[in-house]
Amino acid sequence: MKLINWISSLIFPPRCASCLKVMGKRTVFCGKCMPEIPFIDGITCEKCGISLSADFPSPICGRCRERNFHFDKNIPLIEHFGRGREAVLNMKYKSHPVLKDLALLMANRIMASGEEVDEITFVPMTKREERKKDIHITYFLSREIARLTGITHNELLYKTRETKKQKELTEKGRIENVRGAYEVCGDVKGKRILLIDDVFTTGATMDECSKVLKRAGAAGVFSATASIRDRE
Repeated sequence: MKLINWISSLIFPPRCASCLKVMGKRTVFCGKCMPEIPFIDGITCEKCGISLSADFPSPICGRCRERNFHFDKNIPLIEHFGRGREAVLNMKYKSHPVLKDLALLMANRIMASGEEVDEITFVPMTKREERKKDIHITYFLSREIARLTGITHNELLYKTRETKKQKELTEKGRIENVRGAYEVCGDVKGKRILLIDDVFTTGATMDECSKVLKRAGAAGVFSATASIRDRE
C-alpha cells in the first residue's frame, strides 16, 4: 500500500485546491492561499447559510425572506469569491482531484452541522448534458461525501429536459428555467434527504429539486454546496 501511495504521489502530486501549485504534503490549501479562503463562519442565515454581519437584524437574510424556499437548510462551505471561487472553478473545470479535497471539507461541515439525514442525492443532468461534460460534478461530489460520512447514496432525481445555463439568466429567468425540470425517481417518503450541488447562487435549482422531493413525501430536504454567492 505504501508503494502504491508513493507511485500515486509521483503521478498526482498534491496541489493546492485554489492556486494548484504543487505542495510538499497532502493538505487542501497551501499556506499562502489558506488565510484567503472565505470559509463560511460566524453568524449565518438560518436558511441558505450565507454569512451575516453581527448587527444584521434578522436570523434570515433578505434573499431568503423574499423567497419561500422549499429546502429546510443549506450548508455551504465557502463564499463564492476570491480564492474560494478559484477552488470551486478548479473543481468544475481544471483539476478533478480538487473534488475529493472539497468533498472532505464539505463532509466535515455536514457532520458538524448535526443535521440527521437518511440518504444523500444530487442535482442531476440529462444524459445529453452529461455527454457534454468531462465529469458529472454533483454526482461524484455527492458520492464522495456519502463515502466519507457513511450515509446512503442514491439517485433520487432525474432531469426531464435540458435547460439553459443558469449563469446566463436573471434571478427570475433562473426560476422559470428550472420550473418543472426535475422529477423524483426513488422512494423518499418519510425520509430526510441531503441534496448536493456545487454552487448556490439564487437558490432556484435547489428550490425546484426540494419542491419535488417534498411533494413526493420527503420528511425534510437539507442541502450542501461547495460555495454560496452573496445576493447578486
